[in-house]
Amino acid sequence: KFNEAVADEDIASVERFFKLFPLLNMHEYGLEKFSMFLSAKVQSSSKKHLKSALETSSSDKRAGVLYADVLTLLFEGIARIIEVHQPLVETYYGPGKLLKLVTNLQDECDNQSKIVLNDFWRHRQLARLTNVVREKNRSSTSTIKLDPKDLDQLLGEITIMHSRYNLYLRFLRRKVAGDTGGNEQEQSTNEDAMNELEGKLKSSELCRLMQELLGEYLLLEHYYMEESVKKAIGMDTCEPGSPISSMVDDVFFIVKKCIRRASGTANIDGVCAVINNACGVLETEMCTTLLNTMKLGFPSGYLDLTQAYNVVMQGRLQTNDTEQTKTTFIAHLNNTEIGTDYVNTLVTSLAGEVVCYTDLEKRKLDSCLAGLSSVSAAMGSAQELGMHQLRNTAVKPRIATWLDTFLTLSHTLSEEEFSSYEANEPFLRSFIGNIDNLLSEFKLSLTSTNYDNLVSIVATEVNQQFEKVIMKTEFNR
Repeated sequence: KFNEAVADEDIASVERFFKLFPLLNMHEYGLEKFSMFLSAKVQSSSKKHLKSALETSSSDKRAGVLYADVLTLLFEGIARIIEVHQPLVETYYGPGKLLKLVTNLQDECDNQSKIVLNDFWRHRQLARLTNVVREKNRSSTSTIKLDPKDLDQLLGEITIMHSRYNLYLRFLRRKVAGDTGGNEQEQSTNEDAMNELEGKLKSSELCRLMQELLGEYLLLEHYYMEESVKKAIGMDTCEPGSPISSMVDDVFFIVKKCIRRASGTANIDGVCAVINNACGVLETEMCTTLLNTMKLGFPSGYLDLTQAYNVVMQGRLQTNDTEQTKTTFIAHLNNTEIGTDYVNTLVTSLAGEVVCYTDLEKRKLDSCLAGLSSVSAAMGSAQELGMHQLRNTAVKPRIATWLDTFLTLSHTLSEEEFSSYEANEPFLRSFIGNIDNLLSEFKLSLTSTNYDNLVSIVATEVNQQFEKVIMKTEFNR
């Protein structure tokens, strides 16, 4: 009778006969037959959704996430079946019997998700894209490249797939965990049921397919991040009135975008992998670029106008080149400070944004975020070198030149000269003016912290050099 009702698609009769099996002490058989009936419904629904998706126009606004939508409908359909029939199972079969229904439905979920994901791989040409990236990683001479923009939509679709997958797993765990009685024996049985469920999910074809997809996603996301950051650095410009160059905002926008997209997968291991990739890309690309600029040093310029004119006339240096080099150096020096601030802000925001479902996930996230401190350290090293270069080329030689004037003055004074010096001191007023001019050159272009560091450097250098000059000088009073 049950089979006849299934054949006739008489749902009311199917449920009525399903209730009779426990009365005949045929609990397992009843659940098996009912699961087969529900699995057939899942299969039929999934095929219909996939067929509809493949007929969707490429201009449709959902065309870029069609397979994520089909997978979502599959998970939602199974969840709805469990939600609707859980009271029926609990009432007539007793607590602890839902697991049988869930595991049988999961088998059908494996079958249908494999069909959907295989179609996804084929139509989105995922194998071709990942092979291009792998070939580029293996050989620096590879001429085939992907435009990172072409990966944006695909990465977004994979993110949605993983988000729905993890949401589906949490639903199954919650439902099976809630299917228990109140006494200790039933609770112990429920622990066994949860262990069995975890084993089923981890060994499922769906789990294998999603893990494989996550690996390909991480490969493409790393490529997207690295290439986009390189492009942002290559297009770096110094805007008038801005203390920093364009790379800082652009690079951190890209990094935040990639990490936040990864967090959408709801897979903490995937999120941590992208954070670790971000650390590597920031250090290898951005920090190295800033450090190289600092190593080149700040152009010393020419304190003597005749010397400067002769060099330019000989074609050894263009004045515009010198000014551009100075501007780039100062902007990149400021980048090191602002970049460190951006790293700290990124860590704080991600700690609050990334959802962790267990204490273990929280510890994993905290550990990965702590790794970003290496980027701050690299920024700090570049900043320290930059200030050292500024001291050696822009501060030290100038102060030495100004203090040379002090040595040319006579400090063996008559009473009349001493009185004249009190009224019109020939050195200090000019020296203080030169110091003010030096600092004013940088006040508007440096960030506040870098400017404060420069003031400290100037003060220290004046103190050290003035002391040496004074020790070389003879005084009569």
